[in-house]
Amino acid sequence: MFSRAIFLLLFCLCVNPVGAQPPPPEGVVQAPMPRFPPELSGAKAGDGEVVLAVTVNDEGRPLDVVALEATQEAFARAAVQAVQDWVFGSRESDVGRRERDMGNRETGMSSRESNIGSRESDTWPRREVLQFSFKRSGVITTLSHREAAQDAFKGRIVAALRTVSLEQLDRELERLESPMPAVSKAALRRHGNQPLMVNFVVDQQGRVRVPVLAEVQDRALAEAVLAAVSRWRYSPPVQNGEAVAVEMTRALVLPEKLAVPES
Repeated sequence: MFSRAIFLLLFCLCVNPVGAQPPPPEGVVQAPMPRFPPELSGAKAGDGEVVLAVTVNDEGRPLDVVALEATQEAFARAAVQAVQDWVFGSRESDVGRRERDMGNRETGMSSRESNIGSRESDTWPRREVLQFSFKRSGVITTLSHREAAQDAFKGRIVAALRTVSLEQLDRELERLESPMPAVSKAALRRHGNQPLMVNFVVDQQGRVRVPVLAEVQDRALAEAVLAAVSRWRYSPPVQNGEAVAVEMTRALVLPEKLAVPES
């Protein structure tokens, strides 16, 4: 997955449901916490863990939310429902970044140090990964780097929902639907003949989730590509006879013969 070289674990403890909401994690404007699923309150389910992937637009609004790992589907549903109402901090403007860098030079702070809290993404839309630890006394959430989140999940928990690599599937995925994007010749000429690297998760039903593009310069082209990729459908991924999610990266080449007429 397209990932950042650094990550920050930001902790936020959710108090008793009748108490006041805790402040949102750093970098998040609004973060209503999920509740412990009522259907598990009388069961011997114990505590739970969830890892989510979220695509976020430039205004900080979630575009899609999918559970990558979860100990119980009920925990995943509760986390996804809550995060759909989150508001993340919007991407820094170029002016703001330049002003920050100038201030860093004056104070002697390194660029690496100052970037820790900004979570700059090299994809569009940007993708965030969240961990939730469900406790009967409340919910702990962590905003984190993908590999850190899944490493923390593995080895401790038996997962009801999990994401694997293509090599771990019982059989090769079959792409059932693959509409191509409607882009103009002008957009293709601006982009050149370079392939577009698109990364996404195929969920347990074979749907494409949380797609992102790397190093995109032409926003109109990116929007058209992601709109098309979001409609792709695959055969459901299966590992050891059970439905799983799988992460994929594809190089998409757009022939000029597919371009739509100029308006």
